[in-house]
Amino acid sequence: MSIVTRYSGIVFLLILSISSCNDDESPVIDNSNAFNFSNEIADHWIGMQLELIKETPGFTPPVASRAMAYTGIALYESIVNGMPDHVSLSGKLAEMPPMPESDPGKAYIWPLCANGAMAAILKKLFPTAPSSMIVA
Repeated sequence: MSIVTRYSGIVFLLILSISSCNDDESPVIDNSNAFNFSNEIADHWIGMQLELIKETPGFTPPVASRAMAYTGIALYESIVNGMPDHVSLSGKLAEMPPMPESDPGKAYIWPLCANGAMAAILKKLFPTAPSSMIVA
């Protein structure tokens, strides 16, 4: 199974997330809480990152560790506003700029927010990934 076939569902969700993670027609579940959603999107992206680390030249253990840390921070920050009692890492990590706040009057589909963040960060972290692993 090629990497493109394996992650085709993620590509579809990425296209959806480009427009916005805001949804004016809220699903039945409580959109204000990210814990009401599955972690499947994050699991798939982290699996893809592990494959990219193995296949991309130059990803020594220290480089891979740093990439995993940046990805974890990006993922956390993309949904932190949907997690009650959690706070942004902005101002707590050196040189981390202020992060945007969510609009309390709007409903968010948190997996799409996570999907957009993971797509963006992995694209930046793996610019030399083998062409066979690039999905979009």
